[in-house]
Amino acid sequence: PTEVELGSVVRLEGHTDWVSGLQLADGGGGGGGGERYLCSASRDRTVRVWGLDSHSCLHVLAAHSRWVSGLATGVSRPPGALAATDAPEEPFAVSSSADGTICVWGVRTGELLGQLRAHTRPVTSCHLLGTRAVSGSMDRSVCAWELAPLLARLHAPDAADAVDADADADGAAAAGAPAAAADGAGAEGGGEAAAEG
Repeated sequence: PTEVELGSVVRLEGHTDWVSGLQLADGGGGGGGGERYLCSASRDRTVRVWGLDSHSCLHVLAAHSRWVSGLATGVSRPPGALAATDAPEEPFAVSSSADGTICVWGVRTGELLGQLRAHTRPVTSCHLLGTRAVSGSMDRSVCAWELAPLLARLHAPDAADAVDADADADGAAAAGAPAAAADGAGAEGGGEAAAEG
C-alpha cells in the first residue's frame, strides 16, 4: 500500500474519561476573530472547546450530572438577520446526556444558554437543523426544540433573562421547550419541559 504523508499530529488532552463525540465549529464573524473550534464530549460529564489554531482548551463546559451522549454544533445569526447579509455569526453547541437533559452552549464564550428537560430517561442522541434541535431518548420519545430564543442571548447578552419554557397541554411550547414530541406509539407528547439558564 502507498504511504500517505499526514504531517504533524497534535494531541489534545484534558478529558478524564473516554471521548464520546467530536464536532467542528466555525467561529464565523461573531467577534471570535475567525477562530476555528473543536468540541469534544466525554464520559467525564463535560464538553471541551478547543482552539484549532492555538491547540489549547478554551472552555470546559460542565452542567451534566451523567456522561455526555450526543453533541452537535451550529451557527446563529442575530434575530431578523438575512442569510445573505454580513451579520455576525456566533457558534453554538448542543449536548445531550444520560442525565436526561440537553444543554445549549455558546462556543466562543463557554456560556450555558439553557438546560432543556422533557425526557424521562437518558438522551441517546441529538442533532441540529438550523435553530431546531431534535433529541432521542431511552424513554422511547423524540423531541424537537426551537432554540432561537435561547440563541438570541448570544447576540444580546445584556438582555439574557430567564426563559420560561413550560409546555402547553398540546405539546406546543414556549421558547426553548419541545415544539413536538412523539413516543414509540406515535402519540404527541404533552407533558412539561423546562429551560434553565
